[in-house]
Amino acid sequence: MASRDLRKMGSQWVTWVNDRRGQVGPVVVVVAVVLVVVVVVVVVVVVVVVVAVVVVVVVVVVVVVVVVVVVVVVLVVGAGGGGVAVIVVVVLVVVIVVAVVLVMVVVVVVVVVVVVVVVVVVVVVVVVVSKIPIHYLAYCILMPLYPIRGVFQVFLKRI
Repeated sequence: MASRDLRKMGSQWVTWVNDRRGQVGPVVVVVAVVLVVVVVVVVVVVVVVVVAVVVVVVVVVVVVVVVVVVVVVVLVVGAGGGGVAVIVVVVLVVVIVVAVVLVMVVVVVVVVVVVVVVVVVVVVVVVVVSKIPIHYLAYCILMPLYPIRGVFQVFLKRI
């Protein structure tokens, strides 16, 4: 992209900061996006931590139940029931492993879906609310240095 096009884009972003045409300036947009991203990251981290704690608690409870069942089976059936106890332990261990794997897969899928949905919603809201064309938004996300420099120049002039 030629430097003339960069200057033209930068000057348009400066006019958006000045808000002459009733458009939200890029500073407001950037602050809003940063706030939304921070909130989303915090929410996702909290959800993942809560799910991980729930998984750990479930695994501990299941392990305790398995131990109790094995002890009861061995005591009730007696020494000859060792084969039954081994089968019960193997089945319960397989069930525990499958349950933990399924829970982890669900956690990963939920986190990915939440992040994708939030990113799409943020982009749509920014485009609709600020009336910034999508290619300018993409330009600002991918090459932020020039517009940010223009924004700071405007604020320095106002001070």
